[in-house]
This record gives sequence, C-alpha cells and structure tokens, in this order.
Amino acid sequence: MQAEALDTFQDTLRESLAKDGLSSALAMLKKALPEQTEKYNLVFQLETRLNRINKDRIKGILSQEQLELAYNRLSDDILSLVANLSPADFELPTAAETKGGRKTGALLYQIPRKMELDPEKAYRCVVRLAFNEEVIVENLDLTKDTVLKPVRVSEIMEVELKDPNDSPAFNIQLINSAEQFLEEHAYTEWQFKVKPIRTGALPLLLVVAVKEYLHNRPVKREIVLEEIIEVVAEPVENVEDTADFQSAGYTFLYSSEPENRSGGLISTLANGKYSMVASILLLFLFAAGIWALGSRLNWFKWQPNVIDPPGKIEKTDPSKKPNQQLPDSTKPTLNNPLDTPVPKKDTSATVQNSKPTKPIDQPKNNPGSSGSKVKVVPKIKNTGQKTVKPTDTKVIDPGPIKPVDPAKMRKSGFTMVKVEGGKLPLGKHYGSKVCPTDTIQINSFRLGKYEITQTDWLEIMGKNPAFKKSCADCPVENVSWNDIQEFLQKASKARGKKYRLPYEVEWEYAARGGKNPHGFQYPGSKQASDVAWFSTIKEHTHKVGLKKPNNLDIYDLGGNVREWCSGSFPASLNCKIESEAKKPLRGGSWVSPKNKIKVIARAEAKPNSRDEQSGLRLIEE
Repeated sequence: MQAEALDTFQDTLRESLAKDGLSSALAMLKKALPEQTEKYNLVFQLETRLNRINKDRIKGILSQEQLELAYNRLSDDILSLVANLSPADFELPTAAETKGGRKTGALLYQIPRKMELDPEKAYRCVVRLAFNEEVIVENLDLTKDTVLKPVRVSEIMEVELKDPNDSPAFNIQLINSAEQFLEEHAYTEWQFKVKPIRTGALPLLLVVAVKEYLHNRPVKREIVLEEIIEVVAEPVENVEDTADFQSAGYTFLYSSEPENRSGGLISTLANGKYSMVASILLLFLFAAGIWALGSRLNWFKWQPNVIDPPGKIEKTDPSKKPNQQLPDSTKPTLNNPLDTPVPKKDTSATVQNSKPTKPIDQPKNNPGSSGSKVKVVPKIKNTGQKTVKPTDTKVIDPGPIKPVDPAKMRKSGFTMVKVEGGKLPLGKHYGSKVCPTDTIQINSFRLGKYEITQTDWLEIMGKNPAFKKSCADCPVENVSWNDIQEFLQKASKARGKKYRLPYEVEWEYAARGGKNPHGFQYPGSKQASDVAWFSTIKEHTHKVGLKKPNNLDIYDLGGNVREWCSGSFPASLNCKIESEAKKPLRGGSWVSPKNKIKVIARAEAKPNSRDEQSGLRLIEE
C-alpha cells in the first residue's frame, strides 16, 4: 500500500470508529491486513477483548459505567494501532516468515503484588501459556493477583522473570526450564521462587518470548510486562510461604470401606483436624447457656460496695425529727488531718422549732474574753490513711517524640516547587508540520510537586469525579478542561492564592529539568519505569509520588495521568495556532505506551471531554 493510500485508509478507519463503532473498525482492519502478520494478530486480540467485554455486560458483570470505560480504553488502543500502521504491514509474509505458525493464545500469571522482606520467606510465582483461554485456568485457585491477557504464542515459548532495578531488589529462581513446548489442548506452566531483598515499590519484569523463524533463522519476539511489587517490612497477611513448598494442610484418604457417619457433627469435629476449635466452641456455648439461665434466676445479683470519698458528710434526712440523733456509725469523720476542726454541738437540749439555729462562731484566741466557753473538738489523728498531696501525683513520661515519617504524610497537589527561569529550545515536536527551530525565555514559576489528588479536588469541589474512587492519594481524573477552570477559581478563593494551569512551554521546561536540563527522553530518567506509570497491567491510576522525581523534585511528570495545559493546541509549540477548539495535554497516562510519556510527547482533546486518563497539575502565581 502506498503512503497516500495509507493516509486515506487511516482517515476512513477513524471515521468508521466514530460513526459505526468498534466492531466496524476492527472488521475493516481484519479485511485489509494479511493474515499471519503481527498487526493482524493485534487486531485479533482487540476483537477478543471486545467480545469478552460484551459477554461480561450481558452476564451483568459490568455496569453501564464500567462498560463505557472499557469501550473508551479499547477505542484508544484501536486509534493507537491505526496511527502506527505502515505500508509494510499490508505486504504478504514470505513462507519462511510464516514458519512456526503464529497464533493468538492466553497468558495467565500470579505474582503477589505485596511481599514481606523476610530472609526466610520466598514467594511462589506462576506463569501459564496456552492456545485456549478455557484450558489455562484448569487446576488453579484464582486470587486477586491473577492476571489473564491475550498474547501471541507459538509452539515453543520462553518465560523469564527479571529484576530491572539498578541495585538488586529480588532473588529470582526458576523451578523448571525457561524454554518449553506448548501443546494444542493443554497449558504449559512456569514456576518461580521470588525473594525480596529490600523494601519499596519495586518493578519486576515478566518477559514472554515467542520462538519463531525469520528468513530461515530462529528469532525471539519478546513481550515485556511490568508489575510493581510493594515490599514491606511488616508481615503480609494471607500470603503463601513457599520457601520449602510445605503441605497445604489437607489429607486425602483412599479406602474401599464405606464412610462411617454414625458419630454426627460433634463426633466428626472432635475426631477431625478441627478438634481443638470444636472443643473451644462447645465450651463457649456451655458457658453461655449457664450465664443465660443464671441471669433469669437472679443467680448473679450483687450489691456494689460504695465507698464515700474522704471528708464527705451525709446530708440529714428531712423526714427524721429535728431532735433525733444520728447513730454513731453515721457521724461524720475527718479523714484528713489538715481539715478544719468542726465544733461539737450540744445535742442534750430539745429543739423547740424547726427553724435552723445560728451557727456557733469560732471563739477568738483571747485569754481575756469573758464570753461563754465552747468546747472545741480536737483534731482527729489519721493513723490509717496517707495524706495525698499534689506533689504525690504520678507523672507519666511520654518518652521521646518520634518524628513523622514523610512517606506516610499526605501528598498534596498544592505543595509547590520553585522552578528557576531559563531558556527552552523549541522545534518539531508533534505531527508532520515543520516549524522553525527557536528558543524561548521562561520566567521563574512555582509548579505543583504532585498532581492534584482526589482528596485535593474533594476539598475544594465537595465531590470526587474520579473513576477509581477508592484511592484518595491517586490523581483525580475524569475532569475536563472546563471543569478545571471552575476548580481554579474556587481553589484560589479558598486558599487565598492564585492558581492556574501551566502553559506547554512551562510544563516541558520543568519536565526537561529547568535551567539545568538532564537531557533524558523521559521526565527525570533514561529508564521510563523509574519515573512513570505507563502501559501498566494494572488498569487504573496509582498514588502520586511513588516513582522517582526528576532533578527538580517533581513527581509523575510522565505517566499516571496526562495533564491539561493552558492555551490552545498548535501543531508544534512554536507554530501558529490554527484552531481554538482543542486544548493540550502533556505527559501521557497509565495506559500510554513508552513513546507517549516522553518529554516531547503531546496530545490534544476538546475542552469539555473527560476520561480516566486526564488530570491536572497547578501553577501558583
């Protein structure tokens, strides 16, 4: 196919996708591409995904919102395939190239996404390949770590687990042979023992190689998948320890004798492997029955022994006669020798009326006084109780104050980093238009250290629009350019500052490293997996700040969510703007391939469009 015809075909495919839907565009691709080619197999995989999505919707597994999300992801993958078509894809393969029988099959793997750093513990990782997806799940307990994907397969396959980290993070041991043969109606399994040797969010690569012949010589075509493993120091619950491949705890007895069921449930539990648990349960039920019966018969009634606090004097019962004396046992006593002595009343005289008498004044300490003598009760010595003084209060030492771990603090998109001004070289960055190379001067600005999170958006707007709402520290997505303008106004008012979106030149200047550019094609590293979440097998966003920052200490400039920018979208940064209808997005997202998360990668969208890939980062003026 000639280049001009390919351009026309690509435009027709895009129109068909927008007008007639996914199945129509896939049918056109299958009809145009020769069989036994790589692009044809990719179309076949996309068609398999569409059929599985539709089946899940019919079965009620997917909601309408989940269905639309799955369709959007599939549509994005189809558009990416259409954009990468070349005239060579439409040429028929030679006989030598088709030798080896390229087919589409299924890949299944179980790799624990959370591991404990324990020198005595290893984790069992299982990888399976099969021509038939229904066969691959036989004799396997599916867990939350199970991943099933369509892949290209051949009769001879090779599987490896690799540690891509600069400093070693895992010890990996392959149990069986790396190269194995695939049978038509069975699965082939690879088993690994993986032992983490340091903590952190660490990547682990699964490399699946297809062994084929090209021009009469053997070649390998590799499929590389990345899984991020969270290695922690504390124990991980419900994780299988496979260091010694111990028994799972089940015993199977084979006998020709009929099974004896005469003992009933209690006998079975008492004689089986759960005897201890059953005994405790029966004891608990017995005690509960006794307590219930005793409560009904008042066996457990008791009177609390109330002790009055020191110095408390009981009030006289008004129903008693005024001249009635209290028993000696009820007379108030002074428990504290520091208390003021109380004058002793003369109770021999009969009170004639119920009016209260005037209190007897304390006699003055005057030897010449001729007044009536009043006998003062001497201070009562306290021989049994210790005087409690304020100084006797026990002071509890709280111990040293532990500093807060910065890794456990909430990461907010309102945290700013100052980016010193400098020069940014411009050139051909996007599309086929050639614009003159130029350099632009960038003033200093303050850029968000992190992308705006769901918590940040909820704090300002009072709602969370994200598709994945179960992750407060993940970047907010499903927000349009127009939605963000309202967010900027409310955030500026609420926080007393002025916020806006960065312009593309500001965003790219920061992604390159500011006035001291690092020269990497990805924002902060030559290895994309060090700094970005991209084309991940986990189909969702990730918490901000888990990957490495760039040299300005700014995180996630590549991947996770692509970030809306101010201004309109020209063909290149220094080209003339032709339309105001599109707004720019930079950095790529968690579903983007490697080439879409580069520093120079750009995308465009209508200002009212929303999807699970697009979020934002702020500039504070």
